[in-house]
Amino acid sequence: MSYLIGENMVGGYGGADILHACTIAVEKGEIAVIVGPNGAGKSTAMKAVFGMLNLRSGAVRLDGRDIGALSPQERVRAGMGFVPQTGNVFRSLTVEENLEMGAFIRDDDEVRETMDQVFALFPVLAEKRRQPAGELSGGQRQQVAVGRALMTRPKVLMLDEPTAGVSPIVMDELFDKIVEVARTGIAILMVEQNARQALAIADRGYVLVQGRNRFTDTGEALLANPEVRRSFLGG
Repeated sequence: MSYLIGENMVGGYGGADILHACTIAVEKGEIAVIVGPNGAGKSTAMKAVFGMLNLRSGAVRLDGRDIGALSPQERVRAGMGFVPQTGNVFRSLTVEENLEMGAFIRDDDEVRETMDQVFALFPVLAEKRRQPAGELSGGQRQQVAVGRALMTRPKVLMLDEPTAGVSPIVMDELFDKIVEVARTGIAILMVEQNARQALAIADRGYVLVQGRNRFTDTGEALLANPEVRRSFLGG
């Protein structure tokens, strides 16, 4: 059984279903990437797994435990970190204050140690620790958002379009950091528009079309699949 799985998820907004028996799963230390055309239900699937969307049917399990009844806040306490695509930093707070906000659920005495680990992963944040997050570049703000999620010491890190609006160089750097995080044993579940680059670092990939699983395989196999390449990767 997968460490985190959203299985046969059916749900949407209002009376319309967006997800149709959609299944997404990821193991510890693994990178799972959700790709597909606009409107495929990628972010909806992510929100359903995190508890931001009520499912009509299906189940979400974390480490074998059914967490369908838990709120997003309770899922954070259970070990899930979520970085939304937009509005993911407190722009008026400093970098360090943003990271401290990520530790709000913790009552241990190792918060400073975790912050040092975040600064080691993202050295530019250490340099700009006293600078308001709103003054940073888009790529640096994404690092703050990821760092704040890591401050909760998650077992699963969920990223919704982490490279949206950043340059190709910054995208490559962020992907490198995501690989580093996965190597620490954290499960990574990511929605990404830059499908080819995301699948290149993925242990497993999910291609969604209209809220349904169209292809599920390793990242390497999906990149080599002629139909996936032709239909979703630009040839």
